[in-house]
Amino acid sequence: MIFLKKILEKINFGKMSGFTAESIRKATNKITSLIQPMKNVTVKNYVIDDLSIDLVNASSEGKHGAIIYLHGGGYVVGSVNNYHDLVSRISRVSGLPVFLVDYRLAPEHDVFVDALDDIIKAYEWIMLLGNEPSTIVIGGDSAGGGLTISTLLKLKKLGYELPIACFCLSPWVDLTLSGSSIHDNAKVDPLASPNLLKFFAKISLNGRNPKVPSISPLFGDLSGLPPLLVQVGSHECLLDDAIRLAKTADLAGVNVTIDIWSEMTHVFQMFASVVPEAKEAVQKIGDFIKTYLPKT
Repeated sequence: MIFLKKILEKINFGKMSGFTAESIRKATNKITSLIQPMKNVTVKNYVIDDLSIDLVNASSEGKHGAIIYLHGGGYVVGSVNNYHDLVSRISRVSGLPVFLVDYRLAPEHDVFVDALDDIIKAYEWIMLLGNEPSTIVIGGDSAGGGLTISTLLKLKKLGYELPIACFCLSPWVDLTLSGSSIHDNAKVDPLASPNLLKFFAKISLNGRNPKVPSISPLFGDLSGLPPLLVQVGSHECLLDDAIRLAKTADLAGVNVTIDIWSEMTHVFQMFASVVPEAKEAVQKIGDFIKTYLPKT
């Protein structure tokens, strides 16, 4: 944790002002440039129509199945390039390849329509490759965690068979910003400040009602969703989002596991190369995924 603080004290979103999409994208790239990449990883890019998908594989197990991963970034920043290390580690511990979906972002696109369309397209394409839903897991962090649940709600509405399991890391599932931890943990979370979340919400919502389930899946009907793993740090602004998601899913009959990691900040798993707790958390993601994959 001390090493993580040293890394992040140089880049603190809580101290930034005058946000623009471009300035935050640059800061995000600066953070991820500090991460040490794994070795013996293959990355292959596919373009489906105009949708870019990176296939990242760090496993030698050859298991049948796939993980769909949705990156974070407040629906405004982030790309597949920022996430190769994290998903490589998830691939290694789960034994599965990971499909990183480069979904469309705000403000250039209507993210709550376009991003969901992109993810549904990716899901259909991954199934066409021979992956049955019973061998597919979907997950993501922060906004990608919110999109994970929103995608499942849309798949359910469209009548698709759902993936076998899902996981959310530090999920942002309430764009009304009603969670008390957003302000309570503002001084100890360098990656998700109240002002930053307000900026992301404003630019991505573009005047929409934030309580719509496709935008804030915390307010959706979560019944029928697959088993869910939620990981969150005790020191992060979105702690309450994660706790409320787990409680809402549990009340809806979903098999939920929530892990709250002491003194960890937003999406601490990104720093698994240097933070022991992050490495342990990634291992738990792999263990969770293996629990629900068909035994072969």
